[in-house]
Amino acid sequence: MRIGTSLAEPGGPQALSTLRDGPDADEARRIVTAAEYSAGMAVTQSQVSSIKEDVRALGDTVSEVLLRVVAHDTRFDLVDRRFDGVDARFDRVEARLDAVETRLDRVEARLDAMEARLDRVEARLDRVETRLDGIDSRLGEISSTLHEILTLVRERR
Repeated sequence: MRIGTSLAEPGGPQALSTLRDGPDADEARRIVTAAEYSAGMAVTQSQVSSIKEDVRALGDTVSEVLLRVVAHDTRFDLVDRRFDGVDARFDRVEARLDAVETRLDRVEARLDAMEARLDRVEARLDRVETRLDGIDSRLGEISSTLHEILTLVRERR
């Protein structure tokens, strides 16, 4: 599509009148003159200005969002580093707890062995107590017999 913008240009309004009468009448209908073009230009210029303002506003908004994203990214990096430190501390605590658990398992095994030994000692002490009770009853019999013998010996004197 050709646009005539000046009277001095070839294809301006003078050329338009010859095209309307000639064989290229369809092309003449598509040609826009400077007067027709400038009437729509004011609306288009205000629309372009409005779009430019919208683009500037969007650019400002994008800049603000970018600043916030950078600030959040920095904060997230700090939080991430702190969590890395906490994670390392938890790893150390976990290792220490594993060592304590291993030691407690060994202590528990030793206590189980001691408990078994104490059970055996208790059984032996029960047998000793039974024997001592038997000895005590025999000594009681011997003591009573001895008293009888002493009493008889004293009476014979």
